[in-house]
Amino acid sequence: MDTSNGVLFPFYDSDTNMIYLCGKGDSTIRYFEITDEEPYVHFINMLTSSDPQRGMGWMPKRGLDVNQNEIARFYKLHTKGLCEVIPFTVPRKSGLFQEDLYPDTAGDTPSLTAEEWATGKDANPILVSLLLNFCNLNCKFTHEQLSLYVSFLNILLYTFKYSENSVNIF
Repeated sequence: MDTSNGVLFPFYDSDTNMIYLCGKGDSTIRYFEITDEEPYVHFINMLTSSDPQRGMGWMPKRGLDVNQNEIARFYKLHTKGLCEVIPFTVPRKSGLFQEDLYPDTAGDTPSLTAEEWATGKDANPILVSLLLNFCNLNCKFTHEQLSLYVSFLNILLYTFKYSENSVNIF
């Protein structure tokens, strides 16, 4: 990226205002925080490896390991066809869910149909919580069991919230 003329691969995380810059043929990933105050872009750090990248991709937030405080995961394509997984984690001692690292993020449910989008309609993405992906060390539930439990809680909360005899606590 410094003096290289390779293609730039920018990856922006709108949830944490982080931008990751990778260059084709480069062997570093530089990451910055974007703020509303001058100088607006703050260099955080860079990850350097011995092999240059031919291509880069990254995992959507919903696929990150929130138990390990993983904030980004990149897939680096090497010149020999190898795909290397590069996780970015934040060191924390707590075994609790880190709400500051994982605000609600865009889900996989579309907020518009193709027809609505084609007519020029615009809508914000439907957000989901990453709390369902979290499981502390004592957790013995499978992902399917946890999803079923959360679905049950959602039905219970919806029923309580909208029943005639209930007090609205939400």
